[in-house]
Amino acid sequence: MGSEARFESIENRLNIMEQRVNVLDIGKKNVQIQIWRDTLDLINVKTVLVRPESGACKLKSQTWNPEKLLMRGRRHQKLYEDKGTNENHTTNTYIEFMNIIMGKKDKRTFTYCFKSDGDLNLCETVHEIDDNKCKHMYVCYDKQNICSAGIMVFKRVEGSFKIYIDNMSGTYFTGDDDTEILKNSIILSFPEGDNIGNKISTISPRSNGKDLEKFCSYDGYDRKNRPTQLFENSIDFSKLCEGDNAPDIQLEDMEYESGSEPVTPVDSPSSRDSMGVDVIDNELLMAPAAPEPLHQYVENEVIPQKLSRTKRLRRSFGKLFGAKKYQKKKKPTKKKKPRPKRGTLKRPKSNRKNKSKKKRKTKHTKRQHVEPNHSFLQTAALH
Repeated sequence: MGSEARFESIENRLNIMEQRVNVLDIGKKNVQIQIWRDTLDLINVKTVLVRPESGACKLKSQTWNPEKLLMRGRRHQKLYEDKGTNENHTTNTYIEFMNIIMGKKDKRTFTYCFKSDGDLNLCETVHEIDDNKCKHMYVCYDKQNICSAGIMVFKRVEGSFKIYIDNMSGTYFTGDDDTEILKNSIILSFPEGDNIGNKISTISPRSNGKDLEKFCSYDGYDRKNRPTQLFENSIDFSKLCEGDNAPDIQLEDMEYESGSEPVTPVDSPSSRDSMGVDVIDNELLMAPAAPEPLHQYVENEVIPQKLSRTKRLRRSFGKLFGAKKYQKKKKPTKKKKPRPKRGTLKRPKSNRKNKSKKKRKTKHTKRQHVEPNHSFLQTAALH
């Protein structure tokens, strides 16, 4: 036991030394980013940040779902190690790091997992339908030594960026303090240091009512002048922000950053009154789409019928020169005569079965005692 304790202490010292090297070498160290992008510009990101303190990451998987446990390796490989095209980037500044991930979008929502070795895995979501693709078990792959897991929102604001981190993970049960581990690692990974701290917010909507209101709050308008909510692309948005237990948030009380104000053309649902205050016509926003005109029936109208594939091919190839000569003629099918039923074969009777079944009749007689005849002894005595 003494040798094992020594090896553990040596390993802990090496981890501490590596952390100090990472922290001291902040300005020189480059953060590597791997991005897998699909045709809809949805991305999966894998990057490495400053490793947190040893022993700080104690979260374990709390699920016993056999499907998740058996499929986690294949699903994780499909997200991050697939043979498809991926992008490799390196940076050492926070602004460039966010620009690489955001691209042309103003906001991206991710399911995230932060591990004890500094790996940060991100899987972009648009709706709760993406829950099956971006489950925390598939994003993390590991069942223990997890620092934090939940939802992250990256948002472009006033020429800079903001990050919102929550702890909504039913697989790892992330605590209120676990999100601070990820926040500190992001701050220590870039030379801006403390200047990034006010741009990263951690919330816990399960246990804090104010954080729940922030989770469901309106944060601005999109390019089509539609009001947007902060975590509307999260897989947990409908669970928390819709239904009887949802917080009462009014669209008029929206606080949006400068630069996200709505554009107000003539046909826009939002306009400005005489005092310059935004007025939003909710009837225009909630108005249903115009129904499509129904087909009017005309008497004696010939309705075209959809032809089958074979008829369409015959019609197209039948117009060619000489095509009719090469058409296969249908041969008359001969009716098969019904096969006569065979009668059951009767085996000839044999006496073997009867003989085998008969029991042998034996006569039981009483044994009679026969006295031995010693005539040869008498003849021998006379001679």
